[in-house]
Amino acid sequence: MLYRGVHRNLLYHWIGRHIDFPDGTQARRGTTSARRLTDDLRCEYLDCLRCALDPARGIWVKPPEKPDFLLDGEFIRSTKPIACFTEWPLAESAPHTTRYGRLGLGLAKRFVIQCGGQPVTYVRNRMAGDVFTKGIVALAAHLRVIDDPDLTDALSYLSHFVKPLRRRRPVSGLRKICPAKGAPKEAKRTSPNLFHRSFGTILQYLEEREWRIVYNSVLRKRLTLNNAAPVPDYYLRVVPGRDLHAVALPDNRTVHMAIHDSQLRGQLFPKDLPHVALVSLEDMGTF
Repeated sequence: MLYRGVHRNLLYHWIGRHIDFPDGTQARRGTTSARRLTDDLRCEYLDCLRCALDPARGIWVKPPEKPDFLLDGEFIRSTKPIACFTEWPLAESAPHTTRYGRLGLGLAKRFVIQCGGQPVTYVRNRMAGDVFTKGIVALAAHLRVIDDPDLTDALSYLSHFVKPLRRRRPVSGLRKICPAKGAPKEAKRTSPNLFHRSFGTILQYLEEREWRIVYNSVLRKRLTLNNAAPVPDYYLRVVPGRDLHAVALPDNRTVHMAIHDSQLRGQLFPKDLPHVALVSLEDMGTF
């Protein structure tokens, strides 16, 4: 009973998309088209882990590559530096690894909350029938008119915790109308299945169960500015054993390499704090 909720108390921050998809493309939903793991790629993953554990650095806090936005994005668009997490249990996180990388950092919810983090609010992202989206867009439009920078920034911060339920469908051109050939065929009529359960379309973003930490003046005191490279804008330090409680690595060999690395071993097994649990994604579902 003492440890029953341990996994529910962790949020996972996924790293490694730039390793698995160096050309910038992403895996399609439900596929595992990432590059085949080699020792060179495993070393790259361990370098990312070293960066996250480094007391002078930490996890990346940067603007999203593809900003979220409501409606056409004129008033609501996510442009502030953020760090993203998912609330999915580790054993059910395989879809995330195919899109965001195969290194998962299990951080305490307490730590994320103390940094101002909270769950994302998902909305229908339409004006008709969606009071939430209509209201927040109306507020943003009004603040633009009265030109109040403080209130505008406050609403911008709040809007970074708002995300559409699903991906936006691409807008296609008008369907080409061809002249009719012969008499039109009568559509085949079928009787409706009165007992069919209808759950609607897939809500891709909602299924991610995302939490976010968003840059603000209070969080800035905990961040380290990165002056060495274009990205990230900031680092957020995490302390192994206090903030970081689990690390998921791509496969068993990567776990083996991490354990036999003296620097990583010292960081993952601190003397005066609980050890960090090392888990292989290869072993998920086997115990």
